[in-house]
Amino acid sequence: MRSQSEYGFFYQPKIMSGIAAMENIPVELDGFNARHPFVITSKEISSSGLVKKFVKALYDSNTIIGALYDGVPAYAGIALIRELAQFYRDRGCDSIIAIGTGSIVDAAKGINIIVSTGKDVLEFEGKNTIAGHLKPFVVVPTANIAPYDLTGFAALEGKELVSDYLFPDIIAIDTRMIRGCCSESACATALVSLTQAVEAFLSPRSNHLTDAYASMALRIIADHIVKAVKRPRNKKASMAMANAAVASAAAFHNQLPGPVHALGMALAKLTGHLPGLCMGALLPAALKFRAMKKEPFRSDLLLVIEGADRYAETAENDRANKGEAALMNLISSIPGIPEGLFSLKVPRHTAGEAIALVATKESALKKQDLEELITMAL
Repeated sequence: MRSQSEYGFFYQPKIMSGIAAMENIPVELDGFNARHPFVITSKEISSSGLVKKFVKALYDSNTIIGALYDGVPAYAGIALIRELAQFYRDRGCDSIIAIGTGSIVDAAKGINIIVSTGKDVLEFEGKNTIAGHLKPFVVVPTANIAPYDLTGFAALEGKELVSDYLFPDIIAIDTRMIRGCCSESACATALVSLTQAVEAFLSPRSNHLTDAYASMALRIIADHIVKAVKRPRNKKASMAMANAAVASAAAFHNQLPGPVHALGMALAKLTGHLPGLCMGALLPAALKFRAMKKEPFRSDLLLVIEGADRYAETAENDRANKGEAALMNLISSIPGIPEGLFSLKVPRHTAGEAIALVATKESALKKQDLEELITMAL
């Protein structure tokens, strides 16, 4: 494990995971002196019966839902967020609960900015522009957790907002709510978590705490990813992968975005593919590129992926190579992982656009390296 004398680490949410996680939400909100949450979700989630399960979990509490809106679309625009912020005020709400992922969570973050600051959400575009705590905010994931749901990042109409104050205060992972809808979505979600964990673990800026979260995520993923993708409605595997998503998000937030994550998000934006599938198409090439550049793999990668027995029986000078092989084997075992960008039919000019997009935003990533990585993945 790496040792750094100076480092910083921040992860805001209190994590509750298990059979009755939702029943504990009122207790946690009470600690914020909040008892009238504004609940937002989508028609799809509402019609699936998950909202009824959530409401039932609050029956025996002093929490009274102030308002419930179940019309968040796949793309939540600023106009809708402003309307919902006014709805929040009109109904006298004091907190926000997002049931679901992706645009639902982004919309909740946008609403929270408006009702907490009294200003328009677009005034806070950029990094660290929010100066204080927002209203209590709870996320109840359902499935297919999006890349930034559990971090201090929000994307609203192409505008990016990044702040420690945008984190959920509470993440409630409940066995009644976590169900993958299909193998492709389960695969895409798992590949986001895997990418975040791998890039955080192998980062030269990693520290004791990022290692703890990234290695936990990698261990869970190694044990459960195949079953979670093959059987997305399996309770145990789905819950395990949801917990891995939380752990990988914590590690990821405390590192600079790696090339696979940054390029994957850019390609998803340009092509409409799920971000995880884009990352999965890039990840094997990135590991080969790393080996080609003779950037060392960590010997304890073998320990994390294959366990203490395998690590102990492997010669010390061979552990880094075996760890690299173990990671590549894990990736190749994932059902449905794209075999390079060509399998996603990504044209070369679109890949070039993604490189330009990332190179202008992420100064730590060299354009030449991004071009070589893309070439290897095409």
